[in-house]
Amino acid sequence: MTTYSPSQENYRELAHLLARFTSLTQIKTIFYDFTGILLKDDFVYINHSAIEDNLAQLTFSDYAVFPVSRNIQMWGAILCESVNVSKKRLFLSRSYLENLMEQIFDEDTLGKVSVWEPLTSDQVGQINNLHALFHPTGDTNPLQAVLAPNAVIAGHTIDNDEAFRSISLAIDYIQKNIQRPISLNEVAQRAYLSPSYLSRLFKKYLHVNFIEYVNNQKIALAQEKLSLTLTPHQSNLESNWLYPNQLLHENF
Repeated sequence: MTTYSPSQENYRELAHLLARFTSLTQIKTIFYDFTGILLKDDFVYINHSAIEDNLAQLTFSDYAVFPVSRNIQMWGAILCESVNVSKKRLFLSRSYLENLMEQIFDEDTLGKVSVWEPLTSDQVGQINNLHALFHPTGDTNPLQAVLAPNAVIAGHTIDNDEAFRSISLAIDYIQKNIQRPISLNEVAQRAYLSPSYLSRLFKKYLHVNFIEYVNNQKIALAQEKLSLTLTPHQSNLESNWLYPNQLLHENF
């Protein structure tokens, strides 16, 4: 089953419902998508600097982290302030949040969305310890570890974090939908950009326009399928056609 990425409308609706959940329960709640999207206070943040600033402003003295998955892959996390919140309320919150996501994200197109039992702040601390084990330089901020100083896509170095995130979102959507017609407007919406700006990013960093990139990917996919369907006899015929001089030498 082919699954797609959530739309801007999906994220906006989720941000609004999380803000309503906070208002009703008085449990401060945010959602962080591991593609680099933050939902907080009824807003959707995709700018890396804005996300870092908002996370730095969090004043949760104690919190619970609900891991969120799509199908069998980790997708993001819901962070809830847990001061004076009982385990029973946290359990009910998990069920409510999962039902809320199921209302927004259609399983047939976006996959099964699951909200898992919460990690405590102590457990998150152990994850930070594990992170520190693999990053002994002292950098324990996972946001800073998301991107290398010079990220690479399709062999092209991209030294701009925002451009890297936007192009990555676009390419991920293209790859998942390459076997059907794809428009620039459609992909731009998934990358949270205007079509003209996304087109400029492709030209600037990948050195091809959007249509050329999509066509190249379709050609590569067709060549891959062709190579997998060729029989050994066909492969020999192809080799003989490509190397006639070698064939003559071997037979005469």
